[in-house]
Order: sequence, then structure tokens, then C-alpha cells
Amino acid sequence: MLILLCVVGMMSAWTERFGGVVTFLATPGINSVLNPVVGPEALTGSSRMKGGSMTQILLESLFVSAISRCIAPASKKPDICSFLVARDTDSAPGTTRDTVAHVLKLFESAYRDAYMDTRGLAHVVESCGAALSSADGHLYYVGADSEGILGLIDASEMVDTYGARLDEVRAFVQGGWPVCDASEGDLSPKGELFLISWDDFMRNQLPGLTCNDAVVVINPRVNSDVVVQLLQSKAAVSAVFVEHSGGHNTDATVDHFTAAQWPRHCAQIMLTAVPRNLLVAQMLSDFALKLVLNVITTGAN
Repeated sequence: MLILLCVVGMMSAWTERFGGVVTFLATPGINSVLNPVVGPEALTGSSRMKGGSMTQILLESLFVSAISRCIAPASKKPDICSFLVARDTDSAPGTTRDTVAHVLKLFESAYRDAYMDTRGLAHVVESCGAALSSADGHLYYVGADSEGILGLIDASEMVDTYGARLDEVRAFVQGGWPVCDASEGDLSPKGELFLISWDDFMRNQLPGLTCNDAVVVINPRVNSDVVVQLLQSKAAVSAVFVEHSGGHNTDATVDHFTAAQWPRHCAQIMLTAVPRNLLVAQMLSDFALKLVLNVITTGAN
């Protein structure tokens, strides 16, 4: 109940204190407390990499398993769990516990895949680190849909975590605020730092890019105006690719570059355990991308 109030945007009406929340959660038979032990967080910013990632794994594993169990009776298809979380070569999970375990294995595979391209990732981190070590350098993420939103989230953590300038690390999403589905609507009128669309980037940032700036394009698209102009700029332009061993990505309608086609440094995430369901596949892709973006900004700082 309390968590749902946060999710639906009712934080302005929040009246509970920490003690009240703990008391509520301690009520027998009503609630469960999940407290993953992730070990020491020796690096600045690693709480988002370890604790934040573990929280995402737990919640999405629970939600996918719960949804699959809710859908199964209505659909009258006993293999609905297999449809949601299994690959073609997997057998259908049986109990809810089996489903949760299966989803956790998918996350474990995505986690391992995210870090496989150490050479490419090191090149991207190095170019971004050079930009942030410059007095007037910037790091910009450019992406579309959930990939761009993940860039926004990663960039938003830099001021509090590393004391970065407000304009030092920023992200831009194709379509801007409407794509983000923010509860407050379009925040662009609040100021220059709230201009987050590709059009804003091309109008305000791209013309002034220098050799001290770094831009990371997430799954760059062929013939995209912003990509074409970036490759002609003075900035250090690199890319992050999220690809599936059975195909490029979850959006088959968009013509993307592949890592082999990209002319600059890039980091490639090749997911090897991809379920048939596109929503779950996208969930795993976003998780792996989150890990890589966290590595880029943590290593660069």
C-alpha cells in the first residue's frame, strides 16, 4: 500500500515517518521485508550499482512472476509462464518459486553479458573520463525511448554522487518529456537544464561541441540526423549497443547500426539468454544497459 502510493505519484500526500512504515511492515501475515545483502560498497557511487540494481532485480522478478500467475487462469494456457520468461529451449517453469528462480537466472545472465566487452567498455570510459577531467568538458547521453530515459536517470545522479556541475553530465531523449510520461508533464519551461529532447540537443549543445566533450549514443540509428551530425563534430563520440544473440534488439521496426558497422569506439552488450516475450526481453536489455551506463559514469568520474 505505502509503496503503491509512491509509484502512482502521491508523494505530496505522504504523511508516514520511518517508524510508522517499519511498524506497518512488521504486521504478521500482511507484509514481507526483502533486505538483500550486497556486500561492502567500496567505490563512490556503487550503492546505485549494487543496491539499486539488486532492488530492480527483486522487484521485476516478483512482478513478472506475479503477472504470469495472474494471466494464466484467464488465458487458460498452462504454458503462460513459459511464454513470458522462457526461451525456446527452456521448459516451462512449474511453481511460482520456479518462475522466480527462472527470472533470476535471466537477470544473472544479463548481468554477465553486460560486462563481457571489457575492451570496448574501457575505451568508452576512457574517452568520457577525458571529457570530465577537462575544466570545460561535458558528457552527453543521446538515446530513444527507455534507453534515453535510463541515460537521464544515470546523468541525474552525478551532481549528488560526484559533485558534478549541473550541466556537466546530461542526457537527451528523442521526443523529450512526452516520452518520459512525467507526472508533472512537460518541464521544459523550468529552464535550460530541463530541455531534454534531441531537437534541444541539436539546437543548443551540438553546435558548440569541442574536443573536450564526449557523447555516448545508445543504440544509434542509421541515417538519424543527430547521429550524422555528431559523427562530423569535434567531440569524442562513442556508442553503446544492446544486441540479442538471436537478433539486434527488441524494436525490429527501426534500422539501427550494429557494433560492427559503428565507425568509432563502442561497447557491445550481447544478451545471450533472451525470452520470447518482448516485454521481458526489453526488461533484461534495460537492466544490462543500466549496469553499463553506471560503469561509464563511475569510471569516468
